Order: sequence, then C-alpha cells, then structure tokens
Amino acid sequence: MLLYHYTDLNSLLGIIQSDYLEFWGSRHDCMNDPLDFQFAKNRIYPTMMEVAKTMNYQETETMEVDTDPYIVSFSKKKDDFLMWRLYNAQVALILDRRYFERPTPNSALIDCEYVDDSDSPYREEFLRIDDCISYCRNVSANTSRICTFIKHKSFECEGEVRLASWDYHTKEGNFVLFPDCVNDDETVENSICTRTNKYGKVVLYKKFHIDKNALVGIIVHTYSTLDFSAIHHKLRSILINKGYSREVFENITPTDSYPITPLTL
Repeated sequence: MLLYHYTDLNSLLGIIQSDYLEFWGSRHDCMNDPLDFQFAKNRIYPTMMEVAKTMNYQETETMEVDTDPYIVSFSKKKDDFLMWRLYNAQVALILDRRYFERPTPNSALIDCEYVDDSDSPYREEFLRIDDCISYCRNVSANTSRICTFIKHKSFECEGEVRLASWDYHTKEGNFVLFPDCVNDDETVENSICTRTNKYGKVVLYKKFHIDKNALVGIIVHTYSTLDFSAIHHKLRSILINKGYSREVFENITPTDSYPITPLTL
C-alpha cells in the first residue's frame, strides 16, 4: 500500500537524505490544529481507561501519566485536490508503507479512526488500535497513546495515517521512562529539537529516520509544463546525487488535480 506526504519543496529537500528519509514529527501542541489530540484526550480518554482496565492486561501499572505525542502525518489520498489545499503543498512524496511498519517499543504507524460527538464508547476503534500498537504495561500511558490516532469525524476526508512517538510525564510535569516503551533502534531520535516556523511560532519536534527505499516517487503540484520541467530536472539531479534508484526519479510526475497550462511561445 502507498502513502502520500504532502509538503513544500524546502521540507522535501530536508527529508531526502543520503542514507535515509528524515521526517520531523511535530509535538501535538505545535501542529496546525493543536486541539486535535485534546479532543481525544478530553472526550475519549476517560471512557477508554475503563475499557482498558477490563481487558485483563497482565502486570499492568496504574500510575497516571500524560503523554506528548510527536506526529508525522501521511494520507491514503493520492493527488487529492483537498490535500493540496489543506497543506498548501508543492509536492507529495509517494511512499511504500511496508518500510514504515517495523514496530518499535515507542513508535507506531497507524490509520486514524474518526468518531463523532455522540456518547458512543468508541470500544471498536480503541480495540483496533490497541491490536496494532506496541504494548505498554502502564494502562494510562497506553490508553493515551491510542488516543493519538482518534480524531473527530469532520477530518475523515483527510484519510490520515499517523507515525507517532511519545514522551511520558506525571501530572506534576516530571518525565517518566518506561523500560517497555524505549526505542532499541535508531528509528526515532529521542532528543527534542526546536525550530521557529514562518509565523514565528516555536515548534518542538523529533526526527524519524525511515529506509530510503520507502520513496517510490514524487508528485509535483504545478500549473505549467515549464514549471514542472524545471522542478523535475532539479529533483532528478538531487536524487541521483543522494544515491536514490532510477525508479524514483523516473516517477516524478505532475499533478492531475490541477490543469497544466501548456507552454506557449
């Protein structure tokens, strides 16, 4: 299955490394919609805690903790008009999902579940994600992790698939380290990085490293054949220089979602 990551050209150049693809996962409260994780935590978390406690986990802990998820967003929507608009994107990376699905103790790639404002207990959504996610013995932490992938139904059009990792802390703000939730590989750098976005907002993020073979191709959002030719030529040179396969740079294609104006002389 293929995934699509809509972004701008500057971010694309940062993602394409010589040894791997580097995605920056923004902390939930630094994203475009900082309330989306809070919807799940406030609306769903209390009910899901009761569900989790009835699932007969062995050796579970009950210390109340909060989580801060760091999230990279992908979509199942190919060359989608709405996605280009939502992300104000210039390119969409075409990615082979298989390279993302090697589970680690503290990261996961999971399709989002979309729920409404009804009083449904969300049990089915919870159980599906729980079956996908690496197990954390602390009930509170694992329930909060699952909430990362539950969004309001009004966002269902995005077809979002999230790659996430988590920090854990007590209600008093002290960081907690769970032995069963620590990465044992280099998929996620545990250090927190900072940057300032174009609006002057400070963003906290972590770096996710994915096998470069996950990149299948690139869709370019362009309005003219002249623009596409210029971008294609530059991207092809960059990909060759960084050691990507011929199949990747031969699969740089213009979008079908917008009409391309032929070059006229």
